Amino acid sequence: MKHLFYVHSHITFLVSKQYVFDQGINPDDCLFLCTRNYQLPNQMANVFHNVKAYPDEVLDKGNTRLLQNNNPFKGCKNIKKLESIIQDFFGESDFVYYLPNAFASDFSSAIVTVPHCKFFYIVEEGTASYVSHEKLPKLFWGWKRPIYYVLRLILNRYYCLRGDFYSTDHPKYRGTIATTSKAFFDVSGEKIVVSNPFFKEILSEVPQAILSIDASLNIYFDIDVATKLYQMLAKIFDEKGYQKIAYKFHPDFCKKPELMQQYRDLLYQCFGDSIFELQNNSSIENILNAYPIDFYTDLSSVALYSFLWKGTCYSYARFLSKYSDVYADNVKKMPQVLEHSFSFIDYD
Repeated sequence: MKHLFYVHSHITFLVSKQYVFDQGINPDDCLFLCTRNYQLPNQMANVFHNVKAYPDEVLDKGNTRLLQNNNPFKGCKNIKKLESIIQDFFGESDFVYYLPNAFASDFSSAIVTVPHCKFFYIVEEGTASYVSHEKLPKLFWGWKRPIYYVLRLILNRYYCLRGDFYSTDHPKYRGTIATTSKAFFDVSGEKIVVSNPFFKEILSEVPQAILSIDASLNIYFDIDVATKLYQMLAKIFDEKGYQKIAYKFHPDFCKKPELMQQYRDLLYQCFGDSIFELQNNSSIENILNAYPIDFYTDLSSVALYSFLWKGTCYSYARFLSKYSDVYADNVKKMPQVLEHSFSFIDYD
């Protein structure tokens, strides 16, 4: 049996690699499809050799999904390319598929419908794994539900998993894989809890604080709100006497290099020479596992794991809530297990 992993973050990779080790699976029998420019940590790059960036190393240039522009003819061509990648690694062997959620990407539906895919597991991806299944997004619900059934009937290879966040009703669904028993608490299926997936990442320069450049800044706010946020944090950091501050971009920023540079310039303007950037393949989870560093974010699930190590995590989510009602509503839905991990910053 072979194993295909969809990885879009450090936590999905760390849980996946630990499952491989716990189960005694040969790393050479594993293929990792990595999205959002994710790069394996340096410690693991020599262990797992079968890694492909999706869509860049799978589809033709300019294609960001299988059903590009909702064109089924282009979709058929793209599915063949995806299947060719899988067959190059696995041949005619059966395989198990591991994914963080079911509905967000059409390529997961295409993979599950490959005859050699025998079943799939849902892998912990962070905050969403600790939210009640009922509160998670649904792509087709209410009056849109009949549309989903039609799409699943005529375009099954693109839509068979997209009716629900986890698609636990699909016959190939097997169960969940997570770091703790608190994850997927109301999701059906087999429950697998891996041993400690984190390792200690050693830095040549150790900061007193790490600042997460979160996806929410890209989604809900403009650079002016980010400026207010970092000016506020600069005062706090100065009061705390931090001499060195590290920052790391959420993978979503990697798609927008010009915006990343705007943020670099802004961070330097607010924090000066005391701040430096962590590389894409650095894992904040693993760094906090190695050092007693304060962590600043909005609602990052990294806080869940830092909390287990008695780390100190600060959330500026309430500060940002003043500038977006939609974002504020999301903050109110924060799972309790995450809320208990934070100290909140909510002043100007």
